[in-house]
Amino acid sequence: SDAYNTGKEVPHYFATAGYKFFLDDQIAAIPSIMVKYVQPSPVSVDLNMKIAFKDKIWLGGSYRKDDSFSAMAGFNIGKMVNLTYSYDFTTSDLNTVSNGSHEIVLGLLLNNIYKVPSYIKMW
Repeated sequence: SDAYNTGKEVPHYFATAGYKFFLDDQIAAIPSIMVKYVQPSPVSVDLNMKIAFKDKIWLGGSYRKDDSFSAMAGFNIGKMVNLTYSYDFTTSDLNTVSNGSHEIVLGLLLNNIYKVPSYIKMW
């Protein structure tokens, strides 16, 4: 049976990884990858790169093979809040009906009851 046509719940699997390379004391390069699998679709891989300045603002891009690329920008507001904007350019056959998409994300670092370092500015 086709899960998309029957309303059946389909598991979504995600794996992400990234690293922050300091180019100097004010600029960092932050590559990351996200692998996504949702049956019956093929595995999707996003390759991302951000350049951050003073841990305050950043610019970046993302590429998804045979599907899209994105331009991104964001800034951190203190230690608990960040705001991000991205625009996704569709490169697949879907581009005949899609002019791309906008995304705005407000990120919040909420109560860390375990006091484990988890800095919002990492990646």
